[in-house]
Amino acid sequence: MRYTNEIIDTIGEIPVKLYIESIKTSSYYLNPKLILIFVIKGEVLIKQGDKGYKLREEDIILINPNIMYSIDSSSTNQIYILEIDSKYFNNLYSNFSDLILEVNSLNIDEVNMQDYKNIKGIIIKLLEVCLNKQNGYLLLAKHLIMELIVLLINKFTVDKIENTFSINHDDERINSIIKFVLTHYKEKISLQDISQYMHLNSQYISRYFSKQMGIPLNAFISNVRLEESIKDLVLSDKKITFIALENGFPNLKSYFKAFKEIYGMTPSKYRNIYLNEIKENLLELDFSKFNLQNISNNENDKLRLLPEKKQSYVIDLNSSVSTLDKSWKKILAFGRAAEGMREELRNQLRLVQKDISFEYVRFHGILSDEMRVYSEDDQGNSEYNFTYIDELIDFLLEIKLKPFIELGYMPDQLAAEKKYIFAWKANISFPKSIKKWNKLIRSFVKHLIERYSINEVEKWYFQICDQWSYFNTEDQKYFEFFKETYSSVKQVEAKLRVGGTFDLQLLDKYSCYLKDERIALDFIAVRTYSLLPIGKSDSLELINKFGKVSDNELILQNSLDYCFYANERFISEYIDNFVNKIDKYKLDIKEFFVTEWNTTPSQKDLLHDTCFKASFFVKDIVANFNKVDGMAYWSFSDIFEETKASNNIFHGGLGFITNNGIKKPIYYAYQLMNRLGNSIIRKENDFIATKNINNSIQILTFNYCHFIDDKKQCHSKDITLKNRYHVFDEKSKNISFVLKGLSGEVVVKIYRINKENGSAYDEWLRIGAPKSMETDELNYIKNKSIFGYRMKSIDINGDLIINEKMEPHEVMLIEIIPVKNS
Repeated sequence: MRYTNEIIDTIGEIPVKLYIESIKTSSYYLNPKLILIFVIKGEVLIKQGDKGYKLREEDIILINPNIMYSIDSSSTNQIYILEIDSKYFNNLYSNFSDLILEVNSLNIDEVNMQDYKNIKGIIIKLLEVCLNKQNGYLLLAKHLIMELIVLLINKFTVDKIENTFSINHDDERINSIIKFVLTHYKEKISLQDISQYMHLNSQYISRYFSKQMGIPLNAFISNVRLEESIKDLVLSDKKITFIALENGFPNLKSYFKAFKEIYGMTPSKYRNIYLNEIKENLLELDFSKFNLQNISNNENDKLRLLPEKKQSYVIDLNSSVSTLDKSWKKILAFGRAAEGMREELRNQLRLVQKDISFEYVRFHGILSDEMRVYSEDDQGNSEYNFTYIDELIDFLLEIKLKPFIELGYMPDQLAAEKKYIFAWKANISFPKSIKKWNKLIRSFVKHLIERYSINEVEKWYFQICDQWSYFNTEDQKYFEFFKETYSSVKQVEAKLRVGGTFDLQLLDKYSCYLKDERIALDFIAVRTYSLLPIGKSDSLELINKFGKVSDNELILQNSLDYCFYANERFISEYIDNFVNKIDKYKLDIKEFFVTEWNTTPSQKDLLHDTCFKASFFVKDIVANFNKVDGMAYWSFSDIFEETKASNNIFHGGLGFITNNGIKKPIYYAYQLMNRLGNSIIRKENDFIATKNINNSIQILTFNYCHFIDDKKQCHSKDITLKNRYHVFDEKSKNISFVLKGLSGEVVVKIYRINKENGSAYDEWLRIGAPKSMETDELNYIKNKSIFGYRMKSIDINGDLIINEKMEPHEVMLIEIIPVKNS
């Protein structure tokens, strides 16, 4: 049995595979590729024909193409295998694939010692490069492969006559018999079948095989069937009877007998103890640091093998930790009120409500000039028009979205100055008259109650925005403005829910003011993005230093060019710090919301379109959903006009739907999270397990991969339209779950979001990354880009064991549904 962890399956266009394996029992192979085997740990026995070679740590051997060989070991081991399609190099070196190569470190002498050091140094360096995947690693890997091929040609090519591994007539005959068995082991094989195939007497074949291989032919056939059956036994949940028959055993009794003779236990017991073997020496492959300087070209070069990520968990399904509050679907967010008047965005809202179903919706600019709310006559008297607001709110309520109203951004005629952010001219000035502002707020709130009733409006939220505190340095002036706005809403109806937006610094300044003025906020909201300014500048200094001011416009997002992506726990740490501040200041807050969060608020961050964002999203939801009352991902649609629009479909828009309605990976992540149950069974850093009232089980897990550079700059020029993943420390992940407390028949459903499934951007790359797409191409991507799905029925007799390999950035949902017998 071989337990494989694949490192890479191709190096550019060169057909090369690298993988690490652990050998448990004897296995036979006939591979058309050139194979190099390097022993990292333990011992293995390699057999070719009647020759056997015991390899220990740092030994290396080469298997020529189409040569039968076996690998066996009785101890814990790790081997590194490099598999090369030698035919690829025929165009570079005539008939390379016909060369006979001999590499066997057991034959090292003084003459060839340096050659072996060189070949070992190359393949170890190749492994290190492919594991680390630093910028430009494919170029370096190609160089190392070419260097290896040249070394093999010049130093390890032998004449067929001299070749110690040359195949004589007996070897060819044995290879033919073994090849026949490996091809037909699932069928009923008799000596007569083999003798007809070989055109030899059956009794002669039986004696001949036993003499050459040291094992009777019937026993060899049984061992091959056992070896293949173990793959099904430990890596699937198939019934044991089915496994026996599928792998060529005539009945269950013969399978049990053969199994006990080799393994000393029943197949059921072997399957049950498999998880312990995973933890001890199989899936937990030892990739600890070790020094290979003696086999490297540079004797001072210390190389390190880095791990694939691996996790194993045992879950007791009878436990229930708490009720799951799905705070991530409390609030949906989009850019601004005027965008909500556009039919294309409304269609997207209808789709989201159908597929996900949020409770509230938040957006900017409900009082902005685009909504035609405020004006003044020739005498300076205030005039109000709530027609557009009514039309927008009527639509939102129709699709079952309650407003989360942001009281922010000043109508131009009420503003004290022209002070803008965003391309749509959001005015961040204080009012020229606080009395007129208060009257506007009171009139607005009264209108809402009259139109929609107090019973409806008291379910809504009114959020006083903090943009005045960011762009105005007079703290006391902002405090007074906040108090006036808060009081204006409460004067109309005290039961209405009013809160404010704060960051950590503002809360420090404002906590005493809240108490002194006896302002009892119904909720507090924060915004948080996983980025930090370069150097020691704080956010305000950065905005003032790098924001472009022209024609009284301040374009905020240009400051992001001078930020870098923060550590992977930044969102969690920020929320934790904020919760601690609320406790520290003893603020009596009923609800706590994150009303904006993302990696960045940029419309040109190309990573927004990738699978990375799905794992980022799920990671931070799993970590924080139980700390807050609602989390609004900013924002749901690429129909978003804070900066100049782009003509590219995958231009790095904030949303989880593109301008033309293509769903991105986060959209499907929301759908998978929607399938979680109401009770939490267990939650860890990389998964959450839940169950429903009907006893179905859901496990949501993810493989988050962070940036290679711990201070990767936003809007980095090396992240391009077609090349966006190279900045990540990408590693696949093996995850295992043992589920205790199940019995009987269940249906297991597995959903996946990764580069192959549910990623429209990656599908776009696969069809050639067209700059513009016709209707047929758009429809193709929409239909093709859906999460992966598979299901199977399992009859559980003992624990349910699930082993899955996850790709970098992958999100996976495992759903286990008991089958009710009618």
